[in-house]
Amino acid sequence: EARAILDRYYVDRGGVTPARARMARTPEGASLIANRVSGAPGIRVGNIFIMAGVPHITAGMLDALTGTLEGGRPVVSGTIGCWVGESEVADLLRTAEKTHAGVAIGSYPFFREGRTGANFVVRSPDPDQVETCLNDLTAALEAQGHDVVSGGI
Repeated sequence: EARAILDRYYVDRGGVTPARARMARTPEGASLIANRVSGAPGIRVGNIFIMAGVPHITAGMLDALTGTLEGGRPVVSGTIGCWVGESEVADLLRTAEKTHAGVAIGSYPFFREGRTGANFVVRSPDPDQVETCLNDLTAALEAQGHDVVSGGI
C-alpha cells in the first residue's frame, strides 16, 4: 500500500528511485498515516506514530489523524538560556531533572557571535513544576557564575 502511494505521488516527479522506495518500508502490522504534503506516508504501530521531521509536513499528517488520537493533559514548557557549553552543566541538568519528578529538560546548544551557548527547555503537564524547576535551575546556573536569560537566547 505504501509503495502504491509513492508510485502515484512520484509518477510526474521522476518515479520511485531506490532511495524513495525506502520510504515505503513499514513494520508488520503497522497502519499508514496519510501525507498530503509530500507523499510518503507516516506509520502507526499501536500508540507509536512515526511521521516526517519537517514541521509543515508533520502538521499535515496530524490533520489526517484528527479524531483518532486520545487527548491528555497539555504539556507546558519554559525556556532559559545562557552562554555556556552544555557539557559544562550536564551534571547540573541531570540533577535538576531527577530532583523535579515529572519534568523533562531538553538542552539545545548553539554557536553564535563566536561563542558557545545553550537554551534549556523544561517541560511538564504541570505548570507549577515547570516554574519551580526553572527557578531552581536558574539559581544553580547563577551559583556557578552564569548569566541566565529568561525565555532563552
